[in-house]
Amino acid sequence: MDQSDGSQGGHANVHNDKFNSSSYSKNDILEQKFDSEDDAHAFYNAYVKEMGFSIRKDRLKVNEANVPRKRKWVCSKQGQRAQKHLNRGYGDVGFTLKDLQNKIEVERRVELKDGDAEGALGYLSARANADPFFFFKYTVDEENRLGKLFWADSKSRMDYAAFGDVLIFDTTYRTNAYKKPFVILASVSNHFLTTIFGCALLVDETFATYTWVLETLMEAMDNKRPVSVLTDGDRAMRQAIQKVIPDCRHRLCSWHLSRNAVTNIHKPEFQKDFKRCMQMDCEIDEFENVWDQVVKRYNIEQKPWVLEAYSKRSLWAQAYLRGYMFAGASSTQRVEGMNAYFNKFLKQRLRLFEFMVHYDRALGRIRNREAKAEELVQAGKYIVEKTVVIEGIDHHKYYLSKYGSPEKTWTVDYHPAENRMMCSCLKFESFSVPCCHMICVMKLNHLLCIPQNCVLQRWARQHRPNHQVHCHSKIDTILTQTARYGILSSLFNEVSYYASNVDLDFKEAREVAVQFLWRLKKRQAMTKEDNPNSVQGNTKTKLVGIGDPNIVKTKGNPREGTLLWANPKGQGNAEAIPIDHHPKIEARSLAISMAVEGAVHGSYEVNITKKTIVKATEPLPEPHILTLSNLDLLSGRFPVTYFYFYRNNPLVASFTSVIDTLKSSLSKTLTHFYPFSSRIVQNQSTSEPEIVCDNTGALFVEAHSNIALKELDFYNLNQSLEGKLVSINSDYPLQIQVTCYTCGGLSITFTFDHALGDASAFSKFLITWSEIAMAKTISCIPDHRRYLRARVPPSFDPWVDQAFVSCTLEEIAKIPMPKISLKRLYYIDASSINKLQRLACMDGSKRTKIEAFSAYIWKVMVRAIDESHPKCKMGWLVDGRTRMCKDPDTMSNYIGNVLSLAFGEASKAELETGGLTAIAKICHDAISKVTNRARFLDLIDWIECQRPGLMLSRVVLGRAGPALVVSSGRRFPVAELDFGFGSPALGTLCSTIQRIGVGYVNQRPSARGDGSWTVSLIIWPELAAALESDSDRVFQPMTSDHLQL
Repeated sequence: MDQSDGSQGGHANVHNDKFNSSSYSKNDILEQKFDSEDDAHAFYNAYVKEMGFSIRKDRLKVNEANVPRKRKWVCSKQGQRAQKHLNRGYGDVGFTLKDLQNKIEVERRVELKDGDAEGALGYLSARANADPFFFFKYTVDEENRLGKLFWADSKSRMDYAAFGDVLIFDTTYRTNAYKKPFVILASVSNHFLTTIFGCALLVDETFATYTWVLETLMEAMDNKRPVSVLTDGDRAMRQAIQKVIPDCRHRLCSWHLSRNAVTNIHKPEFQKDFKRCMQMDCEIDEFENVWDQVVKRYNIEQKPWVLEAYSKRSLWAQAYLRGYMFAGASSTQRVEGMNAYFNKFLKQRLRLFEFMVHYDRALGRIRNREAKAEELVQAGKYIVEKTVVIEGIDHHKYYLSKYGSPEKTWTVDYHPAENRMMCSCLKFESFSVPCCHMICVMKLNHLLCIPQNCVLQRWARQHRPNHQVHCHSKIDTILTQTARYGILSSLFNEVSYYASNVDLDFKEAREVAVQFLWRLKKRQAMTKEDNPNSVQGNTKTKLVGIGDPNIVKTKGNPREGTLLWANPKGQGNAEAIPIDHHPKIEARSLAISMAVEGAVHGSYEVNITKKTIVKATEPLPEPHILTLSNLDLLSGRFPVTYFYFYRNNPLVASFTSVIDTLKSSLSKTLTHFYPFSSRIVQNQSTSEPEIVCDNTGALFVEAHSNIALKELDFYNLNQSLEGKLVSINSDYPLQIQVTCYTCGGLSITFTFDHALGDASAFSKFLITWSEIAMAKTISCIPDHRRYLRARVPPSFDPWVDQAFVSCTLEEIAKIPMPKISLKRLYYIDASSINKLQRLACMDGSKRTKIEAFSAYIWKVMVRAIDESHPKCKMGWLVDGRTRMCKDPDTMSNYIGNVLSLAFGEASKAELETGGLTAIAKICHDAISKVTNRARFLDLIDWIECQRPGLMLSRVVLGRAGPALVVSSGRRFPVAELDFGFGSPALGTLCSTIQRIGVGYVNQRPSARGDGSWTVSLIIWPELAAALESDSDRVFQPMTSDHLQL
């Protein structure tokens, strides 16, 4: 079709809405003349539209004035476009990939101009405006950054109302740029498809956070509680479930358990048998018999993982879970599969706003499957519509057995009149689906429909539409407060009138009013602190000033473990809890409430109620830098924690008075031990830590436990102490936690940074603190000079290179830790200690109790070592204060590290055949080698040649095969540590080092003062079993009865 400037033809009416082809002949169409190209295009476009095809522009001719003279239109399918319109190379493309990326980034910045967090919350607010039943809730931290976030739309809330009897709870990672753990709360719908109830982005994976998630879920779902919950083995998640929904039945994921079985028990066939035990649908007695046979067959009765799994069998064994409704789910793989699906849409680079959009897109596709299944049901497929009425009054009982196995029987009770059926296999109660035994009875009775009680409504096709989300009407908060204010004002005006007439009435009214006002202020202050920045969902308030969240560290994306507390660059702080930094201890302290992870007897909790910074109040030296000595650098930076437990003292007024005494005396003690109130930072020029003496203060934590002291598991330190009574914050080299128990007893934990000093230095600090608390004259004037420096020029014996090594953080992270996992606490009677010493001295030599004790452990240790190790080693930490100077009192008050390590080596044959006397001699000779001034000077000079860097014993790195390191605390104060409320019942050490390549033994005197010992160990399970099963019964597990609690 051509438009030209020819004189033939008439003008077409291009303004008609519809083109009438009957009024034009073929020649008329081809010979039209138009006033403009647009008119021509409109005419021909209308024509071809009626004819059923489309056109595109082709050649164009113009006159000398560049005015279009001739235009050609062709069918849009004709041939190929002109070459000039086709891509002839990358350089000819007008809109490149970079242009596209820039365009997307510009639009992205427009969307996030108010900040990522505010953009995400704005998106959720818009969802709430469009969906009246949309729910979301969030918190912010002390920096006003977005913390936890939960949301659920009306479809999720409706699904929960229908299918919320079963809850599947799982966490996934790497879904957003802030590395926030992403929690999906899901279940099984009536089509046996996965349905989503809601989701949350978290700041961490602690007990407190999971508790918030579950409480928020209950709030969003009108407090309807699930019947059963399915999770992985996360302890914090398990504890949160016990607190928020204690009546529900909890089940552990079978897939996670199977994977753990492979990881912990290196026997390929065991996994199959373990799965069989998990899935056995039988009586409990039968399960117990099969379990005993399995663990004995593989000789794994004493494996820690096996013992732990067996203790939790009620959470994973089908024999214990029969009769409990889980909708056929036994693992979180349904949610894991959902996570895999979401991960196609949710990437680690996504900001929060983008995360929300992509999540909704993915959720829409998932719900499309549900809609398709719903459509099939509504269409009537697979549904038996014909029903019959069963008449009769009898109760029929059927006994069924499997063909060929008459000993195995099931009983089915059928009540025709009530149209009700039950089976002894309990499959219906577990899966909510009739079992094969019921089906057999139905066939026998020629039933055409399933009895009513055998059809759980959650599986019914019409179940969801009958459930609607009820939104409680809420009066505007401001109007409610105004109304209350008016009512109270009127009432109290009347009270004021009558009370002011009589002086006695006035005084009584004033007293009551003052007390009542104080209680109200305190109650509202506690409410704000418990939930300082929580915002209710569906808020209409403008979201202003909420910052983007910090990048978090998760269990799913762990940081590589290191031996050091601090980041090498001095960065990082795991704590995000508000702390009062006022210089005076009398100043207010910010109260917080936080549940700490862990469990003893399933209900042990410690609630931290207050954190305070305690500083020295007396005049101190001018702020200065205290350079660490060479032996300080050898010890390195890691936390050392001491536990002390005190019985209830009826003479003590209250827990508050104890706290006040400890704080005030601590403040005075820090005046003498000012480095303990300082900061430890990394020197950027030397890459070594140093102490900044600026009175930063010590962290003082107050807490309450929900159990009595005697209920603590003193033997198993892994379960009862760590994570409960230890608060580690690398910003504070000294941290104290005082915990009050329901019996009135106390525990005090002291955590020191090892760079401050060794056990001798810490003992001086604690003794001074107790002396000040008791108003006694202090016995120690501390020496903080740190003068242990290298000689000029440095020189050392080759033995140092054989015993110590310079290493990196990467090497520390690779320390082998295949078995060392148990932390145990024992006591040894004085009679046993004396007996060991007598046996060690039978050749007439004089051996110390530590040497005899070490010889006994070394001999027992052989039984816990496999044959691949022909030799094993023993190490001893040696204090050099009395060895460095001729006068033993010269360094008695030196505050710092003066430790070296002695070690001895022996073959398994020597230890197995040798008596205690011979082994004690090996111990004595090894220790004697380093108990002289020359050895310590060699070590100091060697460190000087290795600086800067990390220096450790080769034994500690696990490079010398199986080894134990013994640390004697026989001079460490225990009974002497009285702060005014009595001597402790127990004092011990528990290391919180995360990576250690050897076993560790610490001995210290019992608080009884009768010559007995308390021994803390970090050992592998085989050694614990060997010590406890030894016929001499030297090691006795620590109990509350022994402590007389």
